[in-house]
Amino acid sequence: MAKKKTHQGGQLAANPRRGNIAEGIAIQLFRPFAAVAPVPREEDHGIDFIGTLLKRKGRCLIASGSFGVQIKTHTAATFSFAGDGISWLRGMKIPYFPVVMNLESSTIQLFTLNKYHFSLHASPFDRYDFCAINDFTEWDRPGNFPLYEPIMQWSIHDCSHELFSDWAFSILERVVAIESNNFRYGPMWRFVRISGGPYTFNETLLSDADLPAEGDVMEVAPGNGAEIENALRQTIGPFVNHVSNRIFADDRSQDILQLRESFRRLGFDPDPDHRWDEIAAEMVEYTKTENATDQCDETKS
Repeated sequence: MAKKKTHQGGQLAANPRRGNIAEGIAIQLFRPFAAVAPVPREEDHGIDFIGTLLKRKGRCLIASGSFGVQIKTHTAATFSFAGDGISWLRGMKIPYFPVVMNLESSTIQLFTLNKYHFSLHASPFDRYDFCAINDFTEWDRPGNFPLYEPIMQWSIHDCSHELFSDWAFSILERVVAIESNNFRYGPMWRFVRISGGPYTFNETLLSDADLPAEGDVMEVAPGNGAEIENALRQTIGPFVNHVSNRIFADDRSQDILQLRESFRRLGFDPDPDHRWDEIAAEMVEYTKTENATDQCDETKS
């Protein structure tokens, strides 16, 4: 008997009409608080639409963070990735949200991968099945990950309420910000938990204390060395330039050169072109000029 081919994520798959209907309704349920750019069926490689949060400001709608959504009907709510699909998911530059549409109750559930960033980036699984189900007894095998509770849930009826769009925006703005950093820094094996939820619309705007917030930070040793050093190369130079333009009470040029030496002793060269020598020299001259100006002002007074 031939083995049934399963969808691996990051690639095109044929969906039955029930799935198409669920996707169409789910997209409409995001429109009260987000601009939605559906991905054409022939270009669908794991994302059904790109959403961008919108917040009303006077007569305008201001765009905020963006995210990608994959939609499944509640009768087949498994989000699977294998092979190249895993690399595709790890390489996402915006948050990925699994979404389940229940056609029977006209409700939608939005999940995150927040609990599983470590497993996705630092574990050797060759397949990931993220499943939104209530009975997890069959999901205790390696590579199977129950999504448990959604971060938020709402209905078609909720969308008609005048406070709904502000409610949804206030939650997802926080979630998108946290998950954006997790997808950005996840390759370095650094992850931040989401604290808060699940959220169900109850016609009341949430207080700031009740909104999603950054929880525990997980930094897994030894991390991905190549990703960490690449991030340092992109940021350490701008940091030194930033510091060199700050005003200090005394000359800090030697601190920059000592910082470079410390990095080099630890096996990372932040300044292969020796540009920091010029920066340090400019800092010395600036400090001399500032001191001379101060002395002149004191003499005049």
